[in-house]
Amino acid sequence: AAVTTLSVFEVVETADRGYAATHTLSGTRTNEELKNLPNSISILNRQFLDDVATNDFFEAAAYLVGFEPQEGGAATIGGNSGAGFNVRGIPNNWQSRNGFQWYVPSDNFNTERLESLRGPSGQLYGDIGAGGILNISTKTAHFHNRHQILVRLDDWGQRRLQLDANRQLNERFALRANAALTRGGDWRDGPRNNLKAFALATTTRLSSRTQLRLDGEIGRIDNRTGHNLLVDGFSDWSPGTGTTAVDVDPATPGIQQQFTVVRPDPVFGLPTSYAATTTLQAAGNNQRWTLINGQLFSLESFGPLTGDTSASRVYRATTVDPLRRTSVPESLIPREQQWSGPDQKADRRYHTITALLTHQFGPQLWTEVGYNLQWQLNQTNITGVGTIARDPNPVIPAPNAQSGPTVIPNPYYNELYVEHQYVDSATRNTVHNLRATAVYDLKTRWFNQRLVGTGAVRRERTVADSYTEQLTPAAAASLGLTGAAALPGANRITRRFYLRDGNSDGQLAQRPIPGTFAFIDPSAFNARTFANLWTGALNAFGSYFDGRLRTSVGVRRDYYDRDELSPGLDPATGARIYTGPRRAIQDLYNTSVNYGAVFFVIPQISAFYNYSETFIANTAGTNFDGTIINPQQGSGFDLGLRFNLFDERVSFSATYFDNRNENTRIQ
Repeated sequence: AAVTTLSVFEVVETADRGYAATHTLSGTRTNEELKNLPNSISILNRQFLDDVATNDFFEAAAYLVGFEPQEGGAATIGGNSGAGFNVRGIPNNWQSRNGFQWYVPSDNFNTERLESLRGPSGQLYGDIGAGGILNISTKTAHFHNRHQILVRLDDWGQRRLQLDANRQLNERFALRANAALTRGGDWRDGPRNNLKAFALATTTRLSSRTQLRLDGEIGRIDNRTGHNLLVDGFSDWSPGTGTTAVDVDPATPGIQQQFTVVRPDPVFGLPTSYAATTTLQAAGNNQRWTLINGQLFSLESFGPLTGDTSASRVYRATTVDPLRRTSVPESLIPREQQWSGPDQKADRRYHTITALLTHQFGPQLWTEVGYNLQWQLNQTNITGVGTIARDPNPVIPAPNAQSGPTVIPNPYYNELYVEHQYVDSATRNTVHNLRATAVYDLKTRWFNQRLVGTGAVRRERTVADSYTEQLTPAAAASLGLTGAAALPGANRITRRFYLRDGNSDGQLAQRPIPGTFAFIDPSAFNARTFANLWTGALNAFGSYFDGRLRTSVGVRRDYYDRDELSPGLDPATGARIYTGPRRAIQDLYNTSVNYGAVFFVIPQISAFYNYSETFIANTAGTNFDGTIINPQQGSGFDLGLRFNLFDERVSFSATYFDNRNENTRIQ
């Protein structure tokens, strides 16, 4: 049989010594020994991941230096939805998988190893954060037979079954199947994380020098999500005078708006939202429909209401110093107690396909062409619960009618409550990646150079739709609403739940009222986005003095463009419509460089230095003048000593680093 040479684009687990990984793809995108690279890299191999029984890379990050999940980052199994890592204190919202920037979930059931590369690495991975990136290597089909079953049970009620089967069918073809099933599990009451996923990988030796690797993954994630600690919006409040005289908020006399009172911040002079407990809203086109125990109330006030003989007819908002706003005490709401209900969710459907064709032209030249497809549908239903407020109104308008002369006693006067305002969102994301890499090993009597050239293109399309729960047009018309007051967006539904009634699923469930409520698109933020990234890079990795000095130098050029198709508004129906040409949002070029060296004082001790750059296009937010924020520019260096002792079974390093990120969007 023909002898197959190991590709420079692969790292095999047989080279590891227990938990100690000695080779990596992260430093050069080719197989290199860790000790020869000037980068700061840590690796968690398959044996380690199995032994600690982590489900996803958020759990595994606890074992990585400098990596911390962003707040909410571990909210969903396998998810990188809405959050990523802070690496060396700098946010990076995406990971890399097999060298491709990764947007869809990546559970550990299909993970061979995790490689953390700290510091800017734009010359290798493009638009990433200045702190670093996590590269996930998936399980590939190997030419041996191996089977594994993993079962995990924990005291939070999670149950997990994981299967891994690798088969060599003949000398040229190997197959590997992986599957995972996870049910339940959370320290809070209510939230649950469920996962069903399957992955299939094949390796085909087309010849002794040509290899084709294919892998695909499909998954379904169903998550019932919770909320963070609730905010105290009720401790300090005062009734208003019921007149137009100056009262609690001197800047807004008379009937004040629901939710917040906006006043200048005493330090910066900018508008600041203060907590409020008022439940009546001033008259206008936007109605204040509130569902309480199955009855619909229009909590809108036209002034003193007939039937209210109290001295203070309209109770006002409380202003609370935002610096004094605190979480609700656990004596009232225990930390694990949830008020978001059974219908708050974050569900995902996804599939991926990757193809890598590798060919060796000779003893010194290798090439690889890769294609990757990522598709996902992210569906969320968010209640928006975050504050506990107090009901300050002794009387309220009668239910199921617009505000008028009739009022009834408020049975929940002075009671605490939370409110749900549902936002139902669906985001579809499709990503196509194409990458070509050539590696040439230049060997001379005096030095060796590995030259790596890469060209790549990434094309993204995102369709985002968001809907809010509102009165149907027919229901709005039946209540006498006309004109602007009857359009979508003016009749949003708020569901109120009082603490005294409890937080059972039955109490907090989102019960529909056929013909009355519907999810309608009122959002001007819905859009269709088209983005492209074109990349060319050249890197050289040198070896001098019989390997005692190792060098790394590279340059990368990127072109990024983003277009958007924003919705218009149908003046007759108020619905969002997508017409007209795309609008160019961003069009920019960027050049990233890197250089570094490793010097071996003795074979077991080395000194290293590395400088690198990166960039990320700011895809949200604008400057004060409305222009797009310039891309984030990252740069930094690592300087340190590395020790590899006892035949590399014990390795550690001491590193001084300085990483910086400019043009970061704060809010």
